[in-house]
Amino acid sequence: MTHFYSAYNEYQHQHEIKGVVFDLDGTLYTPSDALNECQVESAIVAAQNQLPQFEKDEIRNMVMVSREQYRGSLNIFVVEHGAKMPNLRRDQFAGMIKNTSNGFFGVDAILKNRLDELHQNVGMVIGTHGSHAWTEHVLSELDISEFFPTAQHITKGDVDNIGKNVGPQMCDACLDVLGAPETEGPSRRGEGYAVVEDTMENLKSFKERGMMTIFIRRESSHLLDDDIADYVDVVVKEGDLAIEAILDSNMQHSGVHPELSADF
Repeated sequence: MTHFYSAYNEYQHQHEIKGVVFDLDGTLYTPSDALNECQVESAIVAAQNQLPQFEKDEIRNMVMVSREQYRGSLNIFVVEHGAKMPNLRRDQFAGMIKNTSNGFFGVDAILKNRLDELHQNVGMVIGTHGSHAWTEHVLSELDISEFFPTAQHITKGDVDNIGKNVGPQMCDACLDVLGAPETEGPSRRGEGYAVVEDTMENLKSFKERGMMTIFIRRESSHLLDDDIADYVDVVVKEGDLAIEAILDSNMQHSGVHPELSADF
């Protein structure tokens, strides 16, 4: 049963959490219309680099179709027009990095403090749709690189060139980095680990590995309580609350009441 977490509605997972997978985009920062337009404009440039026969407006329309039908801005150019995905991703993220520097994201002091608390006792890894260059850029802009060394970044390009990071390959790659041992049945390998995502369907494969699943549903979300899938353990409004839910749960496992040990 899904738990809607708040400071007044604590949650205890059945296992103490020793490692957490964080999605990056939309999870460790709040998404914006400006970033969405930056993604689209950068995708247009990336596609035109390989498919110069198409006008900008044609490519913009294809990007929108690709998001709807192929679950990604760039996939249509590979599937229908033979473009090379590694080059598309490289060029799109290069454009996004160029246009989101110098304070575009800002620093969330509350999130940074919560990550510092979590990092003291829990392993952490990034599992993201983005590229390595984009991941390093965003973490630097958010001033939280210290919590996620490069070796702890797993990107979609590492496990899948077409599609989204929803498959078991992403989950297993993240668990490998966190040092989770192999188990006789894959459904138990993720016990004692958690994942935080702002895209609900991305949580399904992680839940199938036995992980605690936390979904960030911001107030602008169209999803109602009844729309939440049964593979979601916890719903929160922001990334820092996801960390609080994990910290609270672990303190309950240790026998220490959260109200006596943390200034939440």
